[in-house]
Amino acid sequence: MAGVSVVIVVLFSLVTMNKYYAGGTGSTVVYFAIIVGLFALQCWFFDIIRTAYCYIKHKRWLPTEVTVYIQQSEQVYTATSKLLSMPSPNSNRNIIINALQYSVFAGAVHSDQKENVHAELAKSGSTHFLILFRDHLCQYRGLYTWDQMSDTVHRIHGIGPRACNADMMNVVFKYDCDGKAFTEIPTRHLSAAIDGFCIKDQYWQTAKIPHSGRTSQLDL
Repeated sequence: MAGVSVVIVVLFSLVTMNKYYAGGTGSTVVYFAIIVGLFALQCWFFDIIRTAYCYIKHKRWLPTEVTVYIQQSEQVYTATSKLLSMPSPNSNRNIIINALQYSVFAGAVHSDQKENVHAELAKSGSTHFLILFRDHLCQYRGLYTWDQMSDTVHRIHGIGPRACNADMMNVVFKYDCDGKAFTEIPTRHLSAAIDGFCIKDQYWQTAKIPHSGRTSQLDL
């Protein structure tokens, strides 16, 4: 409404100036000053009306809005309390299951080993798992859980050291569910972003059985 009034005032000013232009510069200035004054007065009048309307609207709806706000606050508080009492930390369990299915043990030839790993995965109460590979070709060697307190990983299936830390690792991977492949990431610190890793060659050396020339299976 104010915009339409502005247009009307401007058009009226132009018509008035054109009509009285022949009367000389002095007349034009006077009429222009009058028009500007009327415009300012109109703007002031509409501002008063707008302020009064906002005040009346606010007074009218204030009790209802306050009541709704209090109810919403109580609902948010209740939901937050439930989250605190029943924590649900992030887990990569589904990511590991996906990796075992479509990348690590793809095909029917590895079905028995895949089922064994799935069984150990299901028995574990951990929230983050890592797969140990022999090298960058991502050949499965073992499944580990990450203990964030000690910042170490512990083997629950397969072969390899019973526990590993970041110093023993030389390559770490993150699994891409869309590409169904593990991708090397440039970090040497354990974190929730890691889904697989390789250890340095010296930790793959097998131990000799005492008083024999044979070596034992790696189970450090």
